Amino acid sequence: MIAAQDVRGDDFLDAIPAVVPRAGRRRRLPSAPAGRIYGAMEDRLARLETHMEHVREDVSGLKADVRDARSDIGGLRIDLTKLIARVDHLPSKGYIVTVVSIGATILAAVTLFGPNIRALFGGG
Repeated sequence: MIAAQDVRGDDFLDAIPAVVPRAGRRRRLPSAPAGRIYGAMEDRLARLETHMEHVREDVSGLKADVRDARSDIGGLRIDLTKLIARVDHLPSKGYIVTVVSIGATILAAVTLFGPNIRALFGGG
């Protein structure tokens, strides 16, 4: 490989491995067999085109996946809205504490004053 400090003046253009216009002449690419103009470049181009087809297929698959994800997210939003509406109708913590406290008080009163209540209503 030619280092940058080794190339001076017009030699620099000779160091470039492509077709470069210089003083009315062009460097020629190496000839290829069987009428192919650019030799290995055609093979590389064919490989690149094949790779691009695969990339195009992958991108179209990703687009379909994104569409599916968007519809799933839309469904989740609807489900979350329904869940929030149902949770809003649940009793609050204060209501539950009040009802349990009243129930425990009634149970304690019946247990404690049970014999007095039976005597009051004529039971033995």
